[in-house]
Amino acid sequence: MVVKIKTGFSGLSDNDLSAEAWTIIDQMTTNSADYPTPAPTLAVLTTASSDFDAAKAFRGGPAQTAAKNLLRKDLIALMNTEALYVQRVCGNDLAKALRSGFNVWSGRNPVGVLPAPSNFELKLGKNTGWIEARMKSYGRKAKAYVYRYSYDQATDPSTWTVVYSTSARKVITGLASLKTVYVQGAGVGANPTQVWSTTRSIGVM
Repeated sequence: MVVKIKTGFSGLSDNDLSAEAWTIIDQMTTNSADYPTPAPTLAVLTTASSDFDAAKAFRGGPAQTAAKNLLRKDLIALMNTEALYVQRVCGNDLAKALRSGFNVWSGRNPVGVLPAPSNFELKLGKNTGWIEARMKSYGRKAKAYVYRYSYDQATDPSTWTVVYSTSARKVITGLASLKTVYVQGAGVGANPTQVWSTTRSIGVM
């Protein structure tokens, strides 16, 4: 199996970029045994994320927008560099790669497609803009779990936002408040082909 860390953060909105950065920081902190010498350090990435969040929260004129965009560019550069570190250290181990908080592209493998998940459900998270998605665990058969979501059920699900997890439970953050979100889930086995659940929906607080 070939595992490739996803980059290309420049296409994300400001809010999604921030959520992605904090997910990476949180996961690499939690799983520091997998990634003992991150480059850049997590302290540097944390500072860059905090500075960007502060800039995007301030509603100023053109000068403030330009300053925010420079901080965004710096943050993306740091995340891309961190992705190269994770790519080198993960050693084509999908579960280890996902424990970094980065999303991944995974290559083909001839066996191990998992069936559609059972007991797939959603509930509100603890904070505004959070939901919790969960499914019945596949046990050792699953290398990872994947979820995708959209605010528009009519769009092609292959274009929905995708997030990964190493467990059958995933807290999805950074969602738009007071909107309905549509979510599907799947397990990833030895073969990364995904058989998706039926779509579930929930109103985000």
